[in-house]
Amino acid sequence: LDEVIQSLGAMAEESIDLDLLLRLGEEAEALPAVPVPGVGAETGETASVAHESAMGASQTASTARIAVAWDKAFCFYYQENLDILRQSGAELVFFSPVNDRSLPENIGGIYLGGGIMANHVNEMWDGFDDDFDPLAVDDEVIDQEDMDDDNPLDTVDYPTMRTMPSEMRRESVYTPERMGGAENAIRSLLDHNPGRRAVLLSIVGWCAEGCPTSELTRRVDELQRDNRSVYAPTTLCRMLERAGALELEMPEVADACEDAAEGVEYLEIKERVDPVWRATAAGLAVRESLTQGAAFRELVLGRDAKYVEVYHAVMEAVAAEPRSKAYIDALVDAFPVAQSPRRFGGHFIDLLERTDALEWKDRAWRLTDLGRSMLPVVQAMGKED
Repeated sequence: LDEVIQSLGAMAEESIDLDLLLRLGEEAEALPAVPVPGVGAETGETASVAHESAMGASQTASTARIAVAWDKAFCFYYQENLDILRQSGAELVFFSPVNDRSLPENIGGIYLGGGIMANHVNEMWDGFDDDFDPLAVDDEVIDQEDMDDDNPLDTVDYPTMRTMPSEMRRESVYTPERMGGAENAIRSLLDHNPGRRAVLLSIVGWCAEGCPTSELTRRVDELQRDNRSVYAPTTLCRMLERAGALELEMPEVADACEDAAEGVEYLEIKERVDPVWRATAAGLAVRESLTQGAAFRELVLGRDAKYVEVYHAVMEAVAAEPRSKAYIDALVDAFPVAQSPRRFGGHFIDLLERTDALEWKDRAWRLTDLGRSMLPVVQAMGKED
């Protein structure tokens, strides 16, 4: 199970930009309050509602059928929850796990409320075949020789791991093998993680001549001090390692010693080991290309050149002082070229951040050093058009 969780975690940390989700949450405006009848009001109903009350609530046009368990084993519900489901378009279909041997037809979900299930286990179990065992494991598909000798319950605890597809077993998303080379893997990793792009490139630069883990951790923590991240420095290094941008050099963990008087040799464990991260040739090549504005020229000045006047206005405004997304949205809306096809401020923020010209810091957008160096180029290109 630990292997499954670690595999899914590795896939998530490379495929989902968690820092971006956090930032979007910080930028988003508060959602408007939606009044729900009965919620917070003194309705006089108890927490455990009567079946008749649940069935009697008004229904709207349904978009999904939800099977609601209701009998003497499942009888604890909040009326507000049932009301909200109906007002959201759900059709509630009640059934009894104690008395029914099958679920209602054409359902899209099951709602199991609270109750006193423990008192009715035998009743719910009646009707199943005698040989039915929900915890049974098909040992025929499991190689018992592969089981962990220290865990005699391995077949019960970890039945799914043994039949997992091989590609789910800690296989990284952005690897040289998958992406057709280390440079392609590194670029894909950076391209799909714009919120961490600056720190990832910084790590590669710091490791050009090798950098001890302790020093690298200090630098990354300092760089991310004003830009909250859920990723530890070592996690970021591991992502770069799997993409082919870094290599880890592990020092010896013990020194060979000899006691001449006793005539014995022994190992003396070092009190502290500080592994060294070193950038690969592929990692340094990608960093050199991107920090010189190659991606900016390709995407902003090339592929998105028709919006150069918008980019110039956004970059100039952010260069003057840090700006919010709302300000950039309003600025972009003033340009006719952004109306058809429709382009919002997020489009320009995304491209500028993806090309290392813009960064999110102290809850506002700021122009990077690269962005400032490219501003005159964008200005000159706008005048030519």
